[in-house]
Amino acid sequence: MPRTGITQNQLLDAIAALEARGESVTKITVRKELGDTGSFGTISAFLAQWRSNAKAAQQIPAAPIPDPVQAMFASAWATARAEAQAEVSGEREALAASKASFQAELAAVVSENKEAERALEDEIEERNRKLIEFADRYAATQRRIEDLAERVGFLTAQLETQNAREKALEHQVGVLEAENRVLGAGKTEMVPKIDAYRG
Repeated sequence: MPRTGITQNQLLDAIAALEARGESVTKITVRKELGDTGSFGTISAFLAQWRSNAKAAQQIPAAPIPDPVQAMFASAWATARAEAQAEVSGEREALAASKASFQAELAAVVSENKEAERALEDEIEERNRKLIEFADRYAATQRRIEDLAERVGFLTAQLETQNAREKALEHQVGVLEAENRVLGAGKTEMVPKIDAYRG
């Protein structure tokens, strides 16, 4: 049976498949992609022509852009740039307004904090003054208590002395009363004698 040769389309499909997978394009990889068919001479000749065409295509200078297209592009570019500048300008204005509002709020908060700080300092100072006043009054009260305790001790000692004197006087009164009773009995016996003498 005569051998069927490979076609140009088959070679192009094999090359496209290799490039799609990121593999290098050589006569060996192309022949393997074709199912190990085709002669190396045919494949090498086609690859040489394929590379030459690709290189020539790369060297073809780009066609100049027509003036209407350039004008249209320039107009579109100017419009886009103007819109972008307007958008940026609007964002800058919004940012500046937001910044000013934030700075005003910050200044208000700082002012409130300073007022609160002054009020707190005044309150602390007032409490310290009251605390010192209370400490002075407490110390004066303590001294007064000590003076009163000393006075109570002195009066207690005097009271004890007075009680002792009263007991001694009571004892003496008892003795004198006893003596008076004895003396009183003797005086009663002598009254008739005195009355008789007077008569």
